[in-house]
Amino acid sequence: MPEDLQQLLSRINDGYLKQAEAEKEALLTAAKTRADAIAAEAGARAEQLLAAANAEAGAIRKRYQEEIKCAARDCVRELRNELNRLLLAAAGMTAAEAMTPAFMAELIRQMADAAPQGADAEVHILANPRSVEALRTLIPGTIRAQIKAGQFKGGLQISLDDSGEYFDFSDEAVCNFLREHLGSELNQYLGTGL
Repeated sequence: MPEDLQQLLSRINDGYLKQAEAEKEALLTAAKTRADAIAAEAGARAEQLLAAANAEAGAIRKRYQEEIKCAARDCVRELRNELNRLLLAAAGMTAAEAMTPAFMAELIRQMADAAPQGADAEVHILANPRSVEALRTLIPGTIRAQIKAGQFKGGLQISLDDSGEYFDFSDEAVCNFLREHLGSELNQYLGTGL
């Protein structure tokens, strides 16, 4: 009987061992299947995150490029404004310096010589009070009596008749002429497409 019992126990043990071995294999297979599913899911999620990160990085890069272009346009605009301001100041100083009483007197002489001759011809010259006295001493004859003090800082205006139209050589007019001419040159140099 002990042998029968031993055999019975062996069979029971073998049966349980086989069953345990089968359960172990089933658990290992299920665990491997689940691990493969988790790895696949993690891989897919990683690809999604990577794609989203790449898309966001591209959007940020594009936004920064646009901001850099905008900043560059703003810098060029500020540079153009500053250069125009400096140009205006330089043209104003140059115009004021160029319109000396001697230069104005020569200009008046040349215009008076070129004006139509006749009894009705009048010359009206407007200049600032500081220049008027210098012009009176530099210009001989009847033109001297026609010089009047105007309301501007420098330069002069000349009218050869009573029409009210003047040749404007005031420092402001000369400065505006220089600014417009040099300003268009400056804009061509800087490029107006920005």
